[in-house]
Amino acid sequence: MWAPIVLRQISGDSDRAPSTARSSSLPFPVHRSLWRIGTAAVAASIVLAGTATAQDGTLYWVSSATNTIHRSVLNGGLEVDLETSAVTADNELHLDSVHGKLYWPSGVTNTIHRVNLDGSNEQDLGIGPVRDWSGLALDVSGGKIYWFAYESGSGGNLWRANLDGTGAQDLETSSSSTSVDIDLDVAGGKVYWHKSSSDEMHRANLDGTGEETLVGSGPECTPCPFTLDLAGGKLYFFASGLYRMNLDGTDREDLETTGGSTFGRVVVDHAGGKVYWTSGFNSSLTRANLDGTDEESLGLSISDQEQRWAFDFTAGKIYWPSSSDGSMHRANLDGTNEENLSTTAVDEVAAVVLIPDVPVAACAEDLSGDGSVGYADLLQLLAAWGPCP
Repeated sequence: MWAPIVLRQISGDSDRAPSTARSSSLPFPVHRSLWRIGTAAVAASIVLAGTATAQDGTLYWVSSATNTIHRSVLNGGLEVDLETSAVTADNELHLDSVHGKLYWPSGVTNTIHRVNLDGSNEQDLGIGPVRDWSGLALDVSGGKIYWFAYESGSGGNLWRANLDGTGAQDLETSSSSTSVDIDLDVAGGKVYWHKSSSDEMHRANLDGTGEETLVGSGPECTPCPFTLDLAGGKLYFFASGLYRMNLDGTDREDLETTGGSTFGRVVVDHAGGKVYWTSGFNSSLTRANLDGTDEESLGLSISDQEQRWAFDFTAGKIYWPSSSDGSMHRANLDGTNEENLSTTAVDEVAAVVLIPDVPVAACAEDLSGDGSVGYADLLQLLAAWGPCP
């Protein structure tokens, strides 16, 4: 199964140390960050995060060996088992960077869970029902979490709740009997989803009203993995070839790219003018210009149609889980300079998600971002003492 492709932020990787800036509200260095489109996926999930103390970012993933979330600072950092529960190798991870939380739909409890970035304070939010591969999306600025409730054999509707699980609300959209991709255009006030049970593309207002069918059932929406290019006002989707259209479903174009008959992934680098996609088994990651021209295979092999990829477009890197050695790999955006990052227990269909560059702190008082409140935080506070700039 597959899930929505959503906007996330990341910090620079090892090849480009992040710059710092003085914040008027936070007395610690704030790294540069960048946008990317990521897959909020449905298998063992890996998350790359930047921190206030780590130059190279921190990698989070669900270990297929321990069924817990692991993390490791890139380029030589120690790998740590966060000892979370109710996680399986099929789980996705979603970030709330403002509050320092990871969310996932648990197939163990059939409810949504969350945990601090240091592994503390795991909570079963008691909302669902969900499966490991259930679609899920966070509107952190609006304080909401969206998901498709899944009742075995009967499907379910789109729901939303507050980020702490309270105030659950059935948005009374049309139901879907199998997995659903969800993506949000918060500024535009819209939620998008693909119903794999009927191969249709829908959108509605964030409160569930005004539901529209953007692409009806049929071969033009089979299987229909999609991503939103909000900067360009376009929606890209894959259906035995790559298509794009306006966010309201008008001006649909067949970009006349190559591709197989099975679903894959679609990722857009609007600033770089490229769209990336995968399709089928034992194939390769492919990219082209946004209009479909200059198609090229990057020579990075895919062993499974659900293989996940993550992109750091500013640093020019691709991250993915390798089936050959069970570790995360990375390469340049053109496929050159492949590296083994030497992580452990990564499944070949592990979801790869890049997340914002924020301190990996369990609480706001941890100004230094070292995981505890103490002398270093006091020094940061005293250094910033005085009138606000």
